[in-house]
Amino acid sequence: MLFQKLVSVASLLAAPVLVAGSGANSEWLHTLQKRTLFQTCSVKALGGGKDDAPNILAAFEKCKEDAIIVLDGSYTVGTLLKATLKNVEISLTGTIQYTNNITYWSPNSLFLTYQNATTFFFLSGTNIYLHGGGTIDGNGQLWWNTYEANKNAGVAGGSSTTFARPIPLTIGNATNVVVDNIAIKQSPFWHNFLYQSTNVVYSRLSLSSVSNNASSPSANSDGIDIYRSSNVLLTGWTVNNDDDCVSFKPNTTDIIVSDMNCNGSHGISVGSLGQYKGETDIVSNIYVNNITMANAQNGARIKVFPDNPNAGSVIGGGTGFVKNITFANFFVQNVDNPILIDQ
Repeated sequence: MLFQKLVSVASLLAAPVLVAGSGANSEWLHTLQKRTLFQTCSVKALGGGKDDAPNILAAFEKCKEDAIIVLDGSYTVGTLLKATLKNVEISLTGTIQYTNNITYWSPNSLFLTYQNATTFFFLSGTNIYLHGGGTIDGNGQLWWNTYEANKNAGVAGGSSTTFARPIPLTIGNATNVVVDNIAIKQSPFWHNFLYQSTNVVYSRLSLSSVSNNASSPSANSDGIDIYRSSNVLLTGWTVNNDDDCVSFKPNTTDIIVSDMNCNGSHGISVGSLGQYKGETDIVSNIYVNNITMANAQNGARIKVFPDNPNAGSVIGGGTGFVKNITFANFFVQNVDNPILIDQ
């Protein structure tokens, strides 16, 4: 029943590049791709290390509804990207590289509260199709070097309010989103964050964060963390990192993960859960299938914080449950703990 339910979810959500979906929830994408009348905004890269963010933001504002936004250059982004779109296709065939100005980004990246996460780019709205084979470059080496020197981790498993490590792409407060054929590399923190959203597909993503300094490895470089979101499909990914390949964070339900290759990972993980005293964390109806996990610490994992008697604790004491979790066709090679449930 669980598998049938989640396959039904996938058929509703999937873009034509994945599955010929016929459900009502996929009609928005068919309509978007068949349009003949729409506004187009193309952003020309300034070059020379100049900040392209103001021009990208202007395009997001001008073409925020019933439009196509073309990003085909090599862009330097030194200020926060934030957009709310409706019925918009973003064609990213070029490269977005964030500056490594830690002094600017620590107070100015967008604060997302949970685990003190922040982001360079917050994309919200309805009916959004981001695709094109382009790259988002987090330029993370300086963050990894600095983190190794200061160990300013902040909250357990998260980031710090005084040393923010922004996420390259956050989809948040969104409905009906497809992210297809995008590369994200050298992330200071998690590569992706799915935040309070529903009906989302991430397909054919290539994620890689590898340090050029063995003494300063990439830190907390999860492929994606999913939080307070439902009806999600992740498929056809390759991930090379030093932390979770996928992490199902609190209140994540009805998810399919399929056809994924993970290297150097901490596993595909439910949790951590129960971190915040007084909070209820639920993860249910998760189907993970056809995964190759190599050179990893863990394979299939469920992890929770222990109880904590202190009021306001951020290192355990929460409640909740984990239900209907399936790991199928899970192949491991050089993995320390192929299956792990820990507290």
